Amino acid sequence: MTVFVQSLLQQMQSRFQTMSDSIITKNILFSCS
Repeated sequence: MTVFVQSLLQQMQSRFQTMSDSIITKNILFSCS
């Protein structure tokens, strides 16, 4: 693994984490209301 690929993967991972977090939050809000 090159450093470039590793950092790219990390960026994607953190972005995906943020996305899934917001999706989960929305789902909780919608299911609660």
